[in-house]
Amino acid sequence: MRISLVFKNASYLFTSNVLIRLINSLATILVARYLGAYDFGVLNIALAFAFIASFFTDMGLSNTVMREATKPNANISELVSSYLKVRCIFALLTLVVFIFVINVLYNDPYLINFVCWLVIPTIFGSALQNIGSIYFQAIQEMKYTALIRGVSGLITSSTLILFIILKLPFSWLAPIYGISSILGGIFSIFIVTRRVYIFNGWNKAILNNLANFTIGGIAVIILPQLGPIILEKSTNLKEVGYFAAAYKIPSVLYSIPGVIAAAFYPLLFKYGNNKEFSKHEKLSIIQLKFMSALGIIMALPFLVYPEFWVRLLFGENWLPTSPALSILSLMVILQSINYPLADALTTKGRQFYRTVVMIVGVFLGSILYFILGRQWGSVGGACAAVLIEVVLLIGFTSLNFNSGRKMLELGTKYNLFSAFLTYAISYFFLKWVHPFIGISISMISFIMFVSMMDHELRKKTINYFKILSKKSFY
Repeated sequence: MRISLVFKNASYLFTSNVLIRLINSLATILVARYLGAYDFGVLNIALAFAFIASFFTDMGLSNTVMREATKPNANISELVSSYLKVRCIFALLTLVVFIFVINVLYNDPYLINFVCWLVIPTIFGSALQNIGSIYFQAIQEMKYTALIRGVSGLITSSTLILFIILKLPFSWLAPIYGISSILGGIFSIFIVTRRVYIFNGWNKAILNNLANFTIGGIAVIILPQLGPIILEKSTNLKEVGYFAAAYKIPSVLYSIPGVIAAAFYPLLFKYGNNKEFSKHEKLSIIQLKFMSALGIIMALPFLVYPEFWVRLLFGENWLPTSPALSILSLMVILQSINYPLADALTTKGRQFYRTVVMIVGVFLGSILYFILGRQWGSVGGACAAVLIEVVLLIGFTSLNFNSGRKMLELGTKYNLFSAFLTYAISYFFLKWVHPFIGISISMISFIMFVSMMDHELRKKTINYFKILSKKSFY
């Protein structure tokens, strides 16, 4: 029944996030077509800082709250209250540090104003949004987490589309984006306060071992943002724009396995807290199977037909983005494998090891982005992004010690072999057919190969859909 609950929660998050992320990505693509490569590069530099600043309002608190919430007799109301208080303090500190850093890094007043107008509202908006997300994730009612994310995403997408329709100046985009984040945060607080009193005492346990989550979290949030920030120093803004456009699609896709991982997180933490490592390993393998299969399915269309997607989504002027998109599609597969391996470390109390791997990734990533970006621009940046994921894969597998290789083998071998066969068929026989036909055949081929080889995955999937047909969601 616990596995059934995980899959139900995953279904809520997946359904909501797929739809919202598709809408968000379409809105972003329209913005890219409207702005052009140069201004889109500027926008993505500001967004990179926004994501980094948003993390510093959390500093890993979401993980420690989740850890404490899954313990027996946890007081969820008290934990949420403590989470809110600490996040408000972190948000104010982040605001001060950010204003100082942005003025040190840049001399252009126009760029500084644009980044500040986008980032400052986002700092507070993301803090408020995450309060609702973490509460409903902790009590495993993720349909409300999906609702919060969905409404917040729709608000952002609507404002971006309104910006294009009204043909507003580029400088207006930053405050529009920031205000939409604030509105999403207000909705999140409204939903939470209808279920729980958010000013209900203090629990200092959320600060225990926070440093490991903070350091590891910094690396997690910085890695996806390294591209625009480092490439801006090693190449020109036009190449940054091409890279950002190519990166936009995989970043939306590989965030979906992350959504699925969130549904496994509470149960993995429970097994880890109770030292039930055999159950923990089995659940991690199931997670690897489902997430790696999903990652491959999402990556294949863009890996085989990058020019088609760039022309369809961005237009002819963005065709130089195609090689980078094809390379970055591999990130989706690697990320869908790295998520479960990394979560296995965290939920067994080995966050320190995850932190070490992520720090190594950030260090090597900075070097790779600078060297390869200066040499080959957006394509070099794409190669750097994939190499970083390979480094993380090696690190997470090794530091899971004896179970790492077993998890990787049992969780991915059939999926990866099926992906290789499918790609070979697509490359040699389907490259010249219409992309929609080729994609359909590729998807069907992959699913057939996996179904024939992995009996356990096929059985669990069938059983899951049987449960769905008999019982409604919570």
